[in-house]
Amino acid sequence: MNDLLNLVDDSTDEKVHDFYKILIVDDEDSVHAITNMALKNKQFDGKKLEILEHKSIAHDHLIQALINKLHDIGLKISIDDFGSHCSNFSQLSHIHIVYIKIDGSFIKDIVMNKDSQIISRTIIDYAHQKNIPVIAEFVHSDEIYNYVKSINADYAQGYYISPPRPDIS
Repeated sequence: MNDLLNLVDDSTDEKVHDFYKILIVDDEDSVHAITNMALKNKQFDGKKLEILEHKSIAHDHLIQALINKLHDIGLKISIDDFGSHCSNFSQLSHIHIVYIKIDGSFIKDIVMNKDSQIISRTIIDYAHQKNIPVIAEFVHSDEIYNYVKSINADYAQGYYISPPRPDIS
């Protein structure tokens, strides 16, 4: 399976960019171990979990079960890089998430690329109809920042907001 899960900071501002931990889920034992660790230590209380996909989770019941268990014990689940790789809208009906991050490949040239504009607007419209906030990744200029604001992205992430930080505090 080798799907990557990134535990991220619980900030509520537009600078969502701090990563706490990477978990690799590759079998049913890992699902149980992660869930038990969360239940026992409450290590995940008040944190967000970003799912970075390498294959579709829409048909992977093991990953769906893990995600839904972690949601049930208080983790806030999101999908990172939505719109790239295997991400698709059907996943949003199988898992509980609190926000979606539009992949930077659509944002980096959104001002000039009509296809990126259509895809981003569609993701935002769909997410908002399901009451899911949207983060635009790869916002690296004032022009892109203003554009993603104009199409109602809820948050922005990228060098324009803040460069990556090596320390997490």
